[in-house]
Amino acid sequence: MKILGINISHDPSIAHITDDKIDYVHDEPRFRRDKWWTPEPRNYQYLSIPRSLVEQPDHIVIATFDRRHYGVFVDGEMVFDRKVGDELMEFSKDNIWNRENIDKIVEKHSSYMEIEEDVEGDKHIATGICVDQLATNYFSMDFEHHLYHAYCGHALSPWKDETVIGIVWDGGGAQRHYDSHPNFQEMETIYRCEPSSVPQLQYQRLSNHRFCTEFSGAFPNMPWDMMFTTKSESKIEKNGAEVFFDSRPSMGMNFSMLSKHFGADPEGRGAGKIMGMASYGRNLFKGYNNYDVAQRLELESYDEYVKIIKDAIKRNPDVNKIVLSGGFSLNCTNNYKYLSEFPDHEFFVDPIPHDGGTALGACLHKRITL
Repeated sequence: MKILGINISHDPSIAHITDDKIDYVHDEPRFRRDKWWTPEPRNYQYLSIPRSLVEQPDHIVIATFDRRHYGVFVDGEMVFDRKVGDELMEFSKDNIWNRENIDKIVEKHSSYMEIEEDVEGDKHIATGICVDQLATNYFSMDFEHHLYHAYCGHALSPWKDETVIGIVWDGGGAQRHYDSHPNFQEMETIYRCEPSSVPQLQYQRLSNHRFCTEFSGAFPNMPWDMMFTTKSESKIEKNGAEVFFDSRPSMGMNFSMLSKHFGADPEGRGAGKIMGMASYGRNLFKGYNNYDVAQRLELESYDEYVKIIKDAIKRNPDVNKIVLSGGFSLNCTNNYKYLSEFPDHEFFVDPIPHDGGTALGACLHKRITL
């Protein structure tokens, strides 16, 4: 059985497996010599597909960071309406921005607010690639992201035939509960990964931080900090897993935002530069210069994610092997410190922790679930 996986998010890639054998994983940007190329509705041709001599696979599966969008358009004349801004701020303190509540707000202020929804972007890109380059319109696309990271890390670890704890953290993943909580992306996830099985979800936090940033931009004179530190959160339990919804960014997103603020990259893609700057800080929490601010964020991220690792260990007392994946697993300074923090556990970092690894994860998931 031949399965082709195509990642159409940033770090685009293709992966191919035959039965249980991994044939290859190819990063599209390396073929293009363009580190930041990402497929778009009008520019989606992959150079890696013809150069990899891809034969007609039995299955094609698409991985994506999930382009679905449930936005709110605000008439430009209302952006400085203090009364409305105060009302929205009070709402944010006590309510979660799920679909039901967004619709209520928009209906109440329908004279200058309306919903803008786009659910076709990923499908359009995937269809274009498959029809134009693979002569087929058949593909499957589940809106999973962290799950594919977990598959990839486990499969490439020395413990693929053992049970491990899989921890995934990045700048933001899929909107797994889009129907009820649109714009809430995966932030941190804990899985129990067993051989030849679908990773078992145990804990996940999703955040709509990007939506809050976009929405607050419509009211620039409002004190929107509350939206990002809101105490209002929602929790559900599904198949034994705890799933939380809030408005806090992930630590990975914090590094990206700081890189944009410091001018390292206008698109916020310089998180690695901020991690490097942290080594030059003076461990001063007053933030005298950019290096000190970067180091403060580095130290806070370590403390935050140590809590997640402790939670994962508590949920899996019989497992002493931990696999880290997702873009934030590129933080090698933190990774090294985990070894001394948890001496009774072994760690492995996914060698493709960025989104390029999700093409392989999608293949493996398809193989397991067929």
